[in-house]
Amino acid sequence: MSKSNVTVTIVLAMLFLAIVGFCAWSALHGGPTELILGGAIIILGLAQLLSFTARDHALNSALRRVTDIMGAYGALTRELHAVTRRVATIEGQAMLEHAGTQPSASREWLQRSLQRPQRRVEPAPSPRAAISSAPSAPELRQQSELRQQSAPPAAPANRSSESSSSQFEEERFDLYLEPIVQIDDGATRHYRGSLSLRMSDGTRVGMETIQHQATKAGLMPMLDYLTVTRVFPVLRKLMQRQRGVGIFCTVSAAALADHDFINKLLTLISQNAELAKGLVLEIKQPTFTGLSPEGQASIAKLAEQGVTFCLGDVDGRGPGVLSLADLGFHYVAIDIMTLANASSKQAEETLGNFTRDAAFHGLEVISANVSTRTELAAVTAKATLGYGGLFSPPRLVRHEIGSNAAAAAAA
Repeated sequence: MSKSNVTVTIVLAMLFLAIVGFCAWSALHGGPTELILGGAIIILGLAQLLSFTARDHALNSALRRVTDIMGAYGALTRELHAVTRRVATIEGQAMLEHAGTQPSASREWLQRSLQRPQRRVEPAPSPRAAISSAPSAPELRQQSELRQQSAPPAAPANRSSESSSSQFEEERFDLYLEPIVQIDDGATRHYRGSLSLRMSDGTRVGMETIQHQATKAGLMPMLDYLTVTRVFPVLRKLMQRQRGVGIFCTVSAAALADHDFINKLLTLISQNAELAKGLVLEIKQPTFTGLSPEGQASIAKLAEQGVTFCLGDVDGRGPGVLSLADLGFHYVAIDIMTLANASSKQAEETLGNFTRDAAFHGLEVISANVSTRTELAAVTAKATLGYGGLFSPPRLVRHEIGSNAAAAAAA
């Protein structure tokens, strides 16, 4: 019962006692008229008290029903999102199986999609270097004549060339960005980058399905590197507009243990040192706890170059916060269901201690997959950042943005 209800009950009780006292005085010192009047007042007071009690009970019952309905609505919403993700995964797998009916054919098809000419992301040269390397007018005329003499004959209009085929493969993967917002004011702080595979019929395959197929085919290092190279030109443009912004990219255990992937990534970062602080590699907790010695060494090498990390799918029972901070982790991402609905008191205390320790050591807690305001209200005190359907879905990055940024970087 609320404080206001308790106060009203006390007032009514005092009023009832006053009425009883008046009726007793009327019975002792008054006549029949005063006695009848006192009895009527007592009956009216009892009726009013019973009416208030019934209304209070009905209001409490209605509030309980509303709470139950909101809980059922939240559970239904989460189940609907889970079903939607499963349907999208099944549809994506069906699309990939249609592209190659045999496992070997499917692997070759996905590998062809990944092994296309990459846009090279290079740092912009200084103005002095650009001026000193600029050719003179006679050199420009000589280069133009040489290009005209050595130019190959044009391909027939009705025959698709190998370069156009490579360009088609390059256009198959599109970059999507999902905002990571500050929970208290809703401002966008960072983004999560993911790829979508565009099929020949215009349909799209999501990142989870692509990762599933790439894992089976042993192509995760190639997929992770492709994601980073797609992210870098856009990250450069974002960092010019917004200070402190970053883009999160998931990285697999296979990639961290692959020497070729690490060497190429370190080379890319050394060529774009100003972008290293904006690249956040997200490693899932199960992946992190099962890392090989090569994977752990790769994290140390990347951290030395200024790359920061995020530990995803955290349940509070993983590595200590202090060790994460020492390794270069600046963020921990916890699913909204883990944050809002700890299964036991012990689990809630474990997760609460973890989030408090994370904040104390400077790690920001991200609430992942927030879909309703009720879920957001439940984690406001535990997380500073969040992403999910409540804020904004992943949005397609226009191809010309990445192309222009890459051209500017290589100019």
